[in-house]
Amino acid sequence: MDCRVRYLGATTIWLTGPRSGRVYYFAESGSTAIVDEQDVDALLRTRLFVSDAASSLSAR
Repeated sequence: MDCRVRYLGATTIWLTGPRSGRVYYFAESGSTAIVDEQDVDALLRTRLFVSDAASSLSAR
């Protein structure tokens, strides 16, 4: 299941998911993106992201 995360950092960031290899782009603080479930834990551990659980997608 993919998950929406919210970026808390101050600058634009491009990053590659450590497990999926997907590329994610966050333009500014507060930006959100749908992240592969394999990458969610790693992104949350950086403390630059929080789960946006209210708008996360359900399994397809």
